[in-house]
Amino acid sequence: MAKVVFTPNIQRHVVLPEAQASGRTVRDVLEAVFAEHPQARGYVFDDQAGLRKHMTIFVDGRMIRDPARD
Repeated sequence: MAKVVFTPNIQRHVVLPEAQASGRTVRDVLEAVFAEHPQARGYVFDDQAGLRKHMTIFVDGRMIRDPARD
């Protein structure tokens, strides 16, 4: 089970409480969160369903990169 926390920057636009979600990948975990909070999807993903360039994801305190954005 993953703990998902959104920054205050996103919280200014859409309220997203800290969540617990399971999934095999980061995408799976985010999809589980968005199933509960669909309004957040547009702030995190672009219109091509890719991670927005201004978004950063940390796993176990380490920043990870989206290879599709490189």
